[in-house]
Amino acid sequence: MGNKFVKSAARAGGTKSSLLVSAVLAVATAVAHDILPLPQKYVAGEGYNTNGQIERVTDASIAAEGYRLSITPEKIVIASGDAAGAFYAEQTLAQMKGGSGWPVAEIEDAPKFRIRGLMIDESRHFFGKRFILSLLDHMATYKLNTLHWHLNDDGGFREPFEFDPKMATAGATRPFKFVLDVKTSTSWDPDPNVQQAMKEAASKATGPDYGPFSYTVADVREILAAATARHIRIIPELEIPGHAKGLLRAHPDFCCLDKDGKPLDPESCMEICVGNPDTIAWYDKAFETTFELFPDPVFHIGGDEVNPKHWNACPRCQAFMTAHGIADWKGLQSWVTDRYVEAGRRHGKRLAGWGELYNQRVSTNAIIWCSSPVRFGSAVAEGYDVVRCDNETYYIDWPQGLDDDPCQYIAWKPEVNTFDDIWLTRVDWDLPERLRGHVLGVIAPNWAEFTRSPAELEWKIWPRALALAENLWKHGGNPISGRYADFRRRAEIHAAKLRAAGVNCAPIPRSPR
Repeated sequence: MGNKFVKSAARAGGTKSSLLVSAVLAVATAVAHDILPLPQKYVAGEGYNTNGQIERVTDASIAAEGYRLSITPEKIVIASGDAAGAFYAEQTLAQMKGGSGWPVAEIEDAPKFRIRGLMIDESRHFFGKRFILSLLDHMATYKLNTLHWHLNDDGGFREPFEFDPKMATAGATRPFKFVLDVKTSTSWDPDPNVQQAMKEAASKATGPDYGPFSYTVADVREILAAATARHIRIIPELEIPGHAKGLLRAHPDFCCLDKDGKPLDPESCMEICVGNPDTIAWYDKAFETTFELFPDPVFHIGGDEVNPKHWNACPRCQAFMTAHGIADWKGLQSWVTDRYVEAGRRHGKRLAGWGELYNQRVSTNAIIWCSSPVRFGSAVAEGYDVVRCDNETYYIDWPQGLDDDPCQYIAWKPEVNTFDDIWLTRVDWDLPERLRGHVLGVIAPNWAEFTRSPAELEWKIWPRALALAENLWKHGGNPISGRYADFRRRAEIHAAKLRAAGVNCAPIPRSPR
């Protein structure tokens, strides 16, 4: 950069010149400190670039998603090793631009973690294409690069399965459910009398079915194209073998059998009948469809919260276990998981699932989404790659610590996950250095039982996603990495920008600091 950069005020010579240079540097530094997430290295210079002329350079030595920015009065040079790095350099430039142009600076930047993102549950409540496209725009601004799309669960199946038209009707509809469809409280109440009154009200309540709501193939392709343009990966989740009520409503014969040999009521169970070959054939086709539609090399199968009581009583499942030499229900779930590990491998894809996969001793090629810090540490120690999604830090369906909050949050968890918690969390610093490479990053989930509209979902995502973005890009919770007060100042600026753009961003809670 030559003499465009000032190493010290003394270099300008004389008191008057020193004051002038100090003022210029103060302005440039303020611009640097308004960037979110903050770059890894920023050296301020003198003056501004006003012409916006950009030269792009490929440099294979720069890390994935990383970039270098050289801003002089004459031109702006973006150097990167890949297209994502160049894209993120442009996001930084967009945040730097002011009324005088772009401040002269040298920037070197790259993310700390590979996976930086959100999980959106559209099974319980459906938010739609317009919301998802808007979310992708804002994620890209803050260098969040992963959307875990939870499209299939008990609430309904939203993924398009054109081979089975029932999935866009019965499979995409759930009966009225008081706890999901009626806002009852904004806080958890431990009083058993209150809980009993709620149960009585729920038993008498009626209302319309929810749905059908589902995406078309054209919708998904439009969303995937928008994500690709913004260097955001979309990881689809097709839940198996539990949380399958959406499928069971469309195909009651996929339920386990009762003692009389009749299929159970789909509303009374959520596990598929593994012993029914038609059920497995349906999932084989559904996974083939998912592999073809979604290009990401990772696919998620859920695999959590299986209740074995129906498997243990179902004559079809018991006969299947006997025929395959399976000792118990845990072995039955492992059979299902192993089937789709292999199906994914044939398509060049890697299976992911919630922490229960670790208990099955699935192949270490699988990625474990860990909601428990204890399970996270154990899985990493055994050689699994993990994505952290700790419920006590990252679940954005939990309260965010506002004094006055109009939204309802998860009713059975009174804990609070604050903006501060997310910024401070030590993602991998408590691990031995040799194991840190197994921590791919973080996904912050919103389970949408009590998130009923796009406006509510935005309120719960923002501003906490700003803290997530800075932590995962900049420091990973290392306490020597930066100053909280400066981050909070920048976050207030960006929260205001989000509101100006029409995003229903919540206020940043008062800090205990």
